[in-house]
Amino acid sequence: MKLPSLLFALLLLSLTSFGQDINQLYLRGKYRAECPMEVMDKASFRHCELCPFVSISKNDNTSMISEIQLDFGTDSLTLNQHGKITTVPYTRDTNDHSIRFRFLEKNYFFRVFIHNDQYILESAEGLLVVLTKEEEK
Repeated sequence: MKLPSLLFALLLLSLTSFGQDINQLYLRGKYRAECPMEVMDKASFRHCELCPFVSISKNDNTSMISEIQLDFGTDSLTLNQHGKITTVPYTRDTNDHSIRFRFLEKNYFFRVFIHNDQYILESAEGLLVVLTKEEEK
């Protein structure tokens, strides 16, 4: 083998050994999901409907947006909304990592972003879901 060919082979080997396997970027396992609010105007806001409003006080009408738990399997997604557990099939586009599923009579489509150790899902409406991986026990 000639020296330039050997150097090129070593360069390719080093690049692939330091790169991250693309399959490791797919969502797998349990995540805590939070839905940030988007301010619409002085008096209104909106958030992704995956995170429901829950009452935090019986004495007044105080509510908050609840976080939920998502568990991504190979081809199914389990949603845990305050103990209400639902499993739905989902599909993942292998070209752009977007995901699609149907939940509570609504079709969801999310683009997937990665920031440090979090995944950020952006819905077709521009709403966000921030996922933080739960530690395995």
